[in-house]
Amino acid sequence: MRHWVHYHNPDKVGPYRPKKGSFEIFTNKRVDKLLGDRVWLVSRKGKPRRYVLCETFVVDRVGMQLGRWRYFAEGSDGQPFSPLRRIDDKPWFERLKRVFHFSLTHIRDKEVVRGLLRTASQP
Repeated sequence: MRHWVHYHNPDKVGPYRPKKGSFEIFTNKRVDKLLGDRVWLVSRKGKPRRYVLCETFVVDRVGMQLGRWRYFAEGSDGQPFSPLRRIDDKPWFERLKRVFHFSLTHIRDKEVVRGLLRTASQP
Protein backbone atom coordinates (compact mmCIF):
# COMPACT_ATOMS: atom_id res chain seq x y z
CA MET A 1 0.00 0.00 0.00
CA ARG A 2 1.27 3.43 -0.93
CA HIS A 3 0.48 6.59 1.04
CA TRP A 4 -0.62 9.89 -0.45
CA VAL A 5 -1.24 13.32 1.04
CA HIS A 6 -3.92 15.65 -0.28
CA TYR A 7 -3.98 19.27 0.82
CA HIS A 8 -7.37 20.85 1.46
CA ASN A 9 -6.74 24.55 0.87
CA PRO A 10 -9.38 26.50 2.84
CA ASP A 11 -8.61 29.68 0.85
CA LYS A 12 -9.73 27.97 -2.36
CA VAL A 13 -12.45 25.57 -1.19
CA GLY A 14 -13.59 26.84 2.21
CA PRO A 15 -13.10 25.22 5.60
CA TYR A 16 -12.87 21.44 5.86
CA ARG A 17 -16.22 19.77 6.53
CA PRO A 18 -16.35 16.01 7.01
CA LYS A 19 -18.77 14.03 4.88
CA LYS A 20 -20.80 11.48 6.84
CA GLY A 21 -20.45 7.86 5.83
CA SER A 22 -17.69 8.18 3.25
CA PHE A 23 -14.43 9.89 2.49
CA GLU A 24 -13.41 11.67 -0.68
CA ILE A 25 -11.01 14.04 -2.36
CA PHE A 26 -11.27 16.06 -5.56
CA THR A 27 -8.29 16.96 -7.72
CA ASN A 28 -7.14 17.73 -11.23
CA LYS A 29 -4.45 15.06 -10.94
CA ARG A 30 -5.11 11.57 -12.29
CA VAL A 31 -6.32 9.18 -9.59
CA ASP A 32 -6.65 5.88 -11.47
CA LYS A 33 -3.60 4.35 -9.73
CA LEU A 34 -4.82 5.14 -6.20
CA LEU A 35 -7.08 2.10 -5.78
CA GLY A 36 -6.11 0.29 -2.59
CA ASP A 37 -3.78 3.10 -1.45
CA ARG A 38 -4.18 5.30 1.63
CA VAL A 39 -4.89 9.04 1.38
CA TRP A 40 -4.18 11.46 4.24
CA LEU A 41 -6.17 14.70 4.07
CA VAL A 42 -4.38 17.72 5.55
CA SER A 43 -5.70 21.25 5.97
CA ARG A 44 -4.89 24.36 7.97
CA LYS A 45 -6.82 26.63 10.24
CA GLY A 46 -6.47 29.73 12.36
CA LYS A 47 -3.88 32.42 12.72
CA PRO A 48 -1.13 31.75 13.23
CA ARG A 49 -1.63 28.91 10.79
CA ARG A 50 -1.94 25.45 12.26
CA TYR A 51 -1.81 22.40 10.05
CA VAL A 52 -4.16 19.58 10.91
CA LEU A 53 -4.87 16.01 9.91
CA CYS A 54 -8.55 15.81 8.91
CA GLU A 55 -9.05 12.21 7.83
CA THR A 56 -7.44 9.19 6.25
CA PHE A 57 -8.98 6.53 4.04
CA VAL A 58 -8.23 3.68 1.67
CA VAL A 59 -9.33 4.43 -1.89
CA ASP A 60 -11.91 1.99 -3.25
CA ARG A 61 -13.42 4.07 -6.06
CA VAL A 62 -12.03 6.62 -8.51
CA GLY A 63 -13.48 8.46 -11.46
CA MET A 64 -13.88 11.55 -13.56
CA GLN A 65 -16.43 14.28 -13.09
CA LEU A 66 -17.55 17.57 -14.57
CA GLY A 67 -16.83 20.80 -12.80
CA ARG A 68 -13.92 22.53 -11.13
CA TRP A 69 -12.10 19.27 -10.33
CA ARG A 70 -11.68 16.64 -13.03
CA TYR A 71 -11.20 13.59 -10.79
CA PHE A 72 -12.38 12.14 -7.51
CA ALA A 73 -11.15 9.36 -5.23
CA GLU A 74 -13.27 7.99 -2.42
CA GLY A 75 -13.38 5.24 0.11
CA SER A 76 -15.59 3.79 2.79
CA ASP A 77 -12.75 2.40 4.96
CA GLY A 78 -11.47 5.49 6.70
CA GLN A 79 -10.99 7.42 9.88
CA PRO A 80 -12.15 10.99 10.50
CA PHE A 81 -10.34 12.97 13.18
CA SER A 82 -12.53 14.87 15.58
CA PRO A 83 -11.11 17.01 16.89
CA LEU A 84 -8.73 17.54 13.99
CA ARG A 85 -5.20 16.42 14.88
CA ARG A 86 -2.56 19.12 14.88
CA ILE A 87 0.55 17.99 13.01
CA ASP A 88 2.67 21.12 12.50
CA ASP A 89 4.36 20.48 15.84
CA LYS A 90 5.58 17.00 14.82
CA PRO A 91 9.28 16.45 14.03
CA TRP A 92 8.46 15.03 10.57
CA PHE A 93 6.04 17.79 9.56
CA GLU A 94 8.50 20.01 7.65
CA ARG A 95 9.37 17.09 5.36
CA LEU A 96 5.68 16.48 4.71
CA LYS A 97 5.01 20.18 4.13
CA ARG A 98 7.54 20.27 1.29
CA VAL A 99 5.31 17.99 -0.78
CA PHE A 100 1.67 18.47 0.28
CA HIS A 101 1.17 21.93 -1.15
CA PHE A 102 1.20 20.29 -4.59
CA SER A 103 -2.31 18.91 -3.99
CA LEU A 104 -2.27 15.11 -4.25
CA THR A 105 1.26 13.80 -3.73
CA HIS A 106 2.82 10.41 -3.08
CA ILE A 107 4.56 10.28 0.33
CA ARG A 108 7.88 8.53 -0.23
CA ASP A 109 9.41 9.40 3.16
CA LYS A 110 8.94 6.38 5.46
CA GLU A 111 9.47 8.46 8.61
CA VAL A 112 6.59 10.75 7.59
CA VAL A 113 4.36 7.73 6.97
CA ARG A 114 5.28 6.29 10.40
CA GLY A 115 4.51 9.67 11.97
CA LEU A 116 1.11 9.87 10.31
CA LEU A 117 0.28 6.32 11.39
CA ARG A 118 1.33 7.12 14.99
CA THR A 119 -0.74 10.30 14.98
CA ALA A 120 -3.78 8.45 13.65
CA SER A 121 -3.52 5.75 16.33
CA GLN A 122 -3.41 8.20 19.26
CA PRO A 123 -6.67 8.75 21.17
